[in-house]
Amino acid sequence: MLNKTFLIALCALAANVAVAQGYSLSKGDKAYLGLAYHDAINHYEQAVKCGADTGLFVVRLAESYRNVRDFHNAAKWYAKVTEGAHARQEDLYNYSQCLLATGQYEEADRWMAKYRAMAANDSRAITQQGSVVYAKALLAKPIVGCTLKNVNENCTHSDMGAAYWGDRLVFASARKPDAISRYRHAWNGDPFLDLYSGKIGPDAELSDVQPVEDLNTHFHESNAAFNTNGQEVWFTRNNYSDGKKGKTAQGVMNLKIYSCIMSEGHWMVERSFQHNGADYSTGHPALSDDGKTMYFTSDMPGGLGGTDIWMCKRKSESEWLKPVNLGPVVNTEGDEMFPFVQRDGTLFFTSDGRPGSGGLDIFVCKASVTGFGNAINAGIPINSSSDDFAILLDGSGLKGYLTSDRSGGMGGDDLYSFTLAKPLGATMKVRGTVRDKNSGQPAANMNILLKDGQGGLLKQVTTSDAGEYEFELEESKRYEMATEEGDYRASSQSLVTNALVDTTFVRDLELAKLSNVYLWMKVSDAKTGAPLQGADVRITDERGIGGTMMQGTTEASGEIFTNLRSMSVGDSLVFRVVLSKPGYFPKTGVVIHRIDKTGKVVLNDHMVCSLEAIDVGKDIGKAIDIKPIYFDLGKHAIRKDAAAELDKIVQVMTDNPTMVIELGSHTDARGSDKSNLALSDKRAKSSAAYIVSKGIAKDRVAGKGYGESKLLNSCGNGTKCSDSEHQMNRRTEFIIVKM
Repeated sequence: MLNKTFLIALCALAANVAVAQGYSLSKGDKAYLGLAYHDAINHYEQAVKCGADTGLFVVRLAESYRNVRDFHNAAKWYAKVTEGAHARQEDLYNYSQCLLATGQYEEADRWMAKYRAMAANDSRAITQQGSVVYAKALLAKPIVGCTLKNVNENCTHSDMGAAYWGDRLVFASARKPDAISRYRHAWNGDPFLDLYSGKIGPDAELSDVQPVEDLNTHFHESNAAFNTNGQEVWFTRNNYSDGKKGKTAQGVMNLKIYSCIMSEGHWMVERSFQHNGADYSTGHPALSDDGKTMYFTSDMPGGLGGTDIWMCKRKSESEWLKPVNLGPVVNTEGDEMFPFVQRDGTLFFTSDGRPGSGGLDIFVCKASVTGFGNAINAGIPINSSSDDFAILLDGSGLKGYLTSDRSGGMGGDDLYSFTLAKPLGATMKVRGTVRDKNSGQPAANMNILLKDGQGGLLKQVTTSDAGEYEFELEESKRYEMATEEGDYRASSQSLVTNALVDTTFVRDLELAKLSNVYLWMKVSDAKTGAPLQGADVRITDERGIGGTMMQGTTEASGEIFTNLRSMSVGDSLVFRVVLSKPGYFPKTGVVIHRIDKTGKVVLNDHMVCSLEAIDVGKDIGKAIDIKPIYFDLGKHAIRKDAAAELDKIVQVMTDNPTMVIELGSHTDARGSDKSNLALSDKRAKSSAAYIVSKGIAKDRVAGKGYGESKLLNSCGNGTKCSDSEHQMNRRTEFIIVKM
């Protein structure tokens, strides 16, 4: 009986747990669909306590934690999502971002790679390739001279979105101490934001903080922007005007932009921004310095995804032209928000769709005549692994405020003041000095070209009186800095930029002044000294830089010259000179010369420029300076070094197709007469056979050995001589026997 009663109790308990679980899930779904993420988390976590661990609610719980920016719990539940059947592509991306925000870099990279394999066309997958390496690089190289401080007036709820208003700072805060539940935001459970202002002290701290009563309602007001005289304000509010709430068909109370005019110390004449919409949000207004351009955040139709930054031109006091999306230079498929524009047109914004240090990061886009340059991460400590957004800078660009929920704050989002040693966004550049190579003096007023990796011209600047130049660059690109050809020889330097902020490259350029330097030579007959007309002259640069410097034939005077336009005083010449003419032996020489003055470089001063006529009975080897033909001891096989010399004979015979030679091999007197004669004959015939193998007709070359029968000195049998004296007799002759 006792066991039966216990079993009934267990069944009743299980039924109650199932009912409680279903009730919590139902309440959680209702809260989630109504964007009440704070309440959804409470209901879903209650369902978990009742045993729920699978189903669509897991995705929604992960999403809810991500939307209230609790990345640790979001990552925990996204891990669960990826194990189940409800995981979407976007869940993989969000999981990666949560891991990144919690410092789990390698795991974040792994999940981003999985997302990239599924969504290769998503710009976030492309731009965030290698995002972990990028995040580590940012952390390893913080902004030099940047200090950050938590503002004294932060409360335990959220304080965010600062704007300058004269000597006061206007910001949004959820500090209402008596906010009842209906005036709390269901998204995160905090009181609705109101606008407050505080007097700015010399240390950026605030005093005399009080609400901006004329602008605040029971709902959200945040992110104000003032014109330069402080008499007009634009701000963000829930769709609430004239005491009435505006909601979408789904019951969502979207955000809108409103404006007011200051009149007799009060904000009056409230207007709704012309491009507000009932079915989408607009917010975070930012004004250009002249008040004629507004940048704002919206998820209106026509964007790239999530929320985007839009730009709108003012036509009159109450009329604005059609908004323009800033496009993929700024926006991604993720969320871009909180624009701020400096006096020089530099745009700052916040994004979760670009590589960064984790969470929301602040980015910088420099203005250009065609729009904006590439978005650059503002760097550490402006950014952190937490959410960092809504940056504000004063006119100097060296101090301001931002909002962050990084650790160490008062609670929720906090305001932080910061100072900089140099402005953000003006850090990726190349600079250098251009100098005259010989004098070392700076080269002023020189045109310096900036080219891309394919040689296309990007920009051009002129050097200063000190010979200095500078270009702004973009990250992860190949560049070339070059001078133009003119009075100086063109010069260039290349570089590849990295992905880090706060980087300045140095590339100095040296210029060699071009001068009237030219090569001149006179070719003559070696026997008579008469000028040789029609001699072929070929001069090549042995350094491998200039290629062929001269190729032509001599005039009737035997002269030939060429201008060395690319050379200048101070350059060193290393030239190979080849002279040839039918009926003459060719000649090769190497000229080494440093140009120390303008004018003529006479090659005859550096080599003998005469050619010897080819006559019967002459030794080709002596005429073209053939090196000795060596054989291994007692051998007659052709060695490689001997083959190289024999190839020169082949060339002469090819150039003179009627030439017939006798190749004679001689030995010294050491050894028997008979063996020397036999060995020399074998060597002569081997050499002749080699020449024939290279295409020379067999009847044009004969090989004969003379042994020791034609000694050149008195070192005969029985005579004591030195090795060098014997060496004179060991030779190979190439005697012309017919032409």
